[in-house]
Amino acid sequence: MKESVRTSKHPWIVGIIMGAIAVTYFMLLGESGFQEPAPAFQYQIASYRDVDNVETAYDETGFLDPKLDSPQAMSIGADGRIYIAGANEIVVFGKGDREVNRIAVDGKPKCMTVTPDGTIFVGYSDHVEVMNAEGTVEAVWEPRGSHPFITSIAVLEDDVFLGDAGHKVVGREDREGKG
Repeated sequence: MKESVRTSKHPWIVGIIMGAIAVTYFMLLGESGFQEPAPAFQYQIASYRDVDNVETAYDETGFLDPKLDSPQAMSIGADGRIYIAGANEIVVFGKGDREVNRIAVDGKPKCMTVTPDGTIFVGYSDHVEVMNAEGTVEAVWEPRGSHPFITSIAVLEDDVFLGDAGHKVVGREDREGKG
């Protein structure tokens, strides 16, 4: 047996009630009961507008365009050369912002450092390559553990420190990659 669906004998009354509810809702929506935040909680940026007028400790002397795809790492050697690493190569700039070398690499370096003796440590997300000053790969350090993500390299005398975001640690290695 099928039940019939009930319908109102006065559908216009339901329409008027729904309309009154909607009007009341939208009228009250514009009247928020919240006060403006106190001055201590208001974000004031006026004092930062004069940032260009602030005296800085450096002067811009030029602009380097390494003409690299995805530059992500930079280091300055003891001789003043600037090393910029991007997808598949490292560009070396000498005095006067003159390009002096391009070193081919495989992949996208994430970080890099150059030691006083000219050794270049290039960090990829999962391994480190050690190059001589001419860019010849002398060693490849295999990853430790699963899912490493090397984000930074620092060298202090005979110690090499690797920031590994994958394991959330800073690893300490010797110059041969042994920890």
